[in-house]
Amino acid sequence: MALVMRGLESVNTGDVGAMLEVADPEIRVTPRRAPVTGTYVGHDGMREFFADNAESMEVFRITPEEVVDAGDRVVVIGTLLVRGRGSGIEMTFPTATVTTVRDGKIVHFEEFIERDKALAAAGL
Repeated sequence: MALVMRGLESVNTGDVGAMLEVADPEIRVTPRRAPVTGTYVGHDGMREFFADNAESMEVFRITPEEVVDAGDRVVVIGTLLVRGRGSGIEMTFPTATVTTVRDGKIVHFEEFIERDKALAAAGL
């Protein structure tokens, strides 16, 4: 679980280097905007995910309110705060993420809008 929280902190601070330290070289990142952007794959995809966030948002922060350990998956339920770059408009959304860990590295990070869908994706 500590590995997942380190990854989450790197996303919150925009520290791609810290994320790459905990990410498998073939990591898959499926954000809620995946229907538009697709899934980001590998370390290059992770760099692109961070760059896309930085390009459009001054702030991108997930605040955990509940953390569920599901073996090789960790579900983080909370809120997502974003502030648009240029517009300065802040919005807060409910969010739930499922992070899969294998061999001491994060191999998949997926974001959901609904808590129940995240829990189901984690097999709970």
